[in-house]
Amino acid sequence: MREHLEKQEGDCDVNEKKVVAVIVEGPSDENAIGGILKEFFSSEEVQFAVVHGDITSNYSTTNENVVSKVGALIETIKSKYGYNWGDFVNIIHITDTDGAFTQNCIKKAEVKDIQYSGSVVKTKI
Repeated sequence: MREHLEKQEGDCDVNEKKVVAVIVEGPSDENAIGGILKEFFSSEEVQFAVVHGDITSNYSTTNENVVSKVGALIETIKSKYGYNWGDFVNIIHITDTDGAFTQNCIKKAEVKDIQYSGSVVKTKI
């Protein structure tokens, strides 16, 4: 995917679309940060992909297929708005840290999936 986004300096057309794709977990994430990101990236078009969960901790996501899963999300944005790969200047993937920064509230339990500790969140991949 990266090779599609790389551009040579001075290779941009004046009328070329510049798109920032932002992958978020839910609509509330888009609502919370959408305005801020659109203001920050005011010279680019900002498009959101809402995945209704975390693709990085989804059971069907592996080290081998995570890049293709992100690529599929970008393909959806491309198709919906008529962009080309070269139109994308940034792809930002925002995930929450869930309980990563909690203090004094961790309870030990027998779980197999996501585990929290004082310094790390672990999940099966």
